[in-house]
Amino acid sequence: MNHNNIIKEELLPVLKDYHSDSNEIERYFSKESFDLPDKFLQSEKVFDGNAPELKIPKRTIFNLRKTDDDSHNKDDLDNAIKLYESMKLNRVQASDARLYAYLCHGPYYEFVRTRYSPNKNFKDYDVANFYNEKKEIQTTIKNYIRNKFFINNNRSLVDNGIASLWWACEFTHSPWERYPSIKKDNKDKYHYTEIILSKPDIYQQVFDRQYGRETPLIFHLLDFIVENNLGRNEYRRLVISLNSQLAFNIFTTQSEDAIKSNFSKLMKT
Repeated sequence: MNHNNIIKEELLPVLKDYHSDSNEIERYFSKESFDLPDKFLQSEKVFDGNAPELKIPKRTIFNLRKTDDDSHNKDDLDNAIKLYESMKLNRVQASDARLYAYLCHGPYYEFVRTRYSPNKNFKDYDVANFYNEKKEIQTTIKNYIRNKFFINNNRSLVDNGIASLWWACEFTHSPWERYPSIKKDNKDKYHYTEIILSKPDIYQQVFDRQYGRETPLIFHLLDFIVENNLGRNEYRRLVISLNSQLAFNIFTTQSEDAIKSNFSKLMKT
């Protein structure tokens, strides 16, 4: 089916208000579809052909998460590549809040509703159980809808249920074509995309920070994480330590060996 639409500018605030209203939030209770009237839609060229069908993960019957559980990430790479290669957009177009508000409430509503869920302390909550939850959890549910179904600023591109997939490819595909210091070797075009989508929250840890002129450093960092088989807590500490060094050190002038040596030193601090 053709889904070349975005949400009209003047109606985007109306759609955003639904989840903050304790009565209107019922619109999100269905897992299969969201009632999105045609009056909200503005026709725009988004897809090169029809919108690709994304694989929707199965949810377990238990609502408890493990810290290093990446079972929901299993199909993210294939889904991301499908989206990226079918959406012929530039970076300005791919940052438009109206685009993702439509995709998340339109063709990919069931995917977003199933792939992600509001959670606190590694426990998932069902949006449809909103009225039975304490106010603290109700706030968690509202924040989940705000972050996964909408774009609120440029940093939220890595949180949105659909934008995060497109931008994962845009950020990481074929970096050797843009940065001479990155070696291609035998790497696939989406080699680094697979890394950031397969490890728990490394995507947010790396791309939610401002690396500016040090962008190539991200790929050396990802190589280091994989080569040293760093766990979640380890690469979190490394990213935090590295970020604190960026204001005082220029890494891109260093050799790859020197950069990785510095990573090793930061691991010991």
